[in-house]
Amino acid sequence: MKDIVIYGSTTCGHCENLKVFLKSKNLDFQDFNVMKDSDAMDKVLALGAKKLPVLVYNDQFVSGFNEDKIREVLGI
Repeated sequence: MKDIVIYGSTTCGHCENLKVFLKSKNLDFQDFNVMKDSDAMDKVLALGAKKLPVLVYNDQFVSGFNEDKIREVLGI
């Protein structure tokens, strides 16, 4: 699943938890830091996401580290 995209920040503990979770499932992902990449921040705002991390997959997104919703979106 190389189409998984994560938007987060360096100071976000939930962002790190999401990365650890995805790595534990052997899932590849692209990781964008909204504090260092203004285009990434614009994408998060365009989605209407209210909190980090934001996981995007197959035209769906999950705002925040909600493991049940993440599993549902990823089909795992």
